[in-house]
Amino acid sequence: MCVFEEHQDEFTVLPWPANSLDLNPIENLWDHLDWVVRAMDPQLRNLAQLAMALESAWLNIPVNTFRNLIDSLPAHLAVVRSAKGGYSGF
Repeated sequence: MCVFEEHQDEFTVLPWPANSLDLNPIENLWDHLDWVVRAMDPQLRNLAQLAMALESAWLNIPVNTFRNLIDSLPAHLAVVRSAKGGYSGF
């Protein structure tokens, strides 16, 4: 933290657990992409095929998937708040 010592009076550092959960909805999308790509048959043989498969999978995610992830955030946050930042199952 020595880089910020000269600015320490300009901001407050919040305590953050080392293994804190990530409520960013993109994590769910990475899981979705992983599932789609692993389900492909035949299996991918090189990085170029993987890149094409990931792009195709990304472009074919239904709009409702994004909407559902965003709509679920208030419920996820409520659970995290009630767990006081502890284990919440997410």
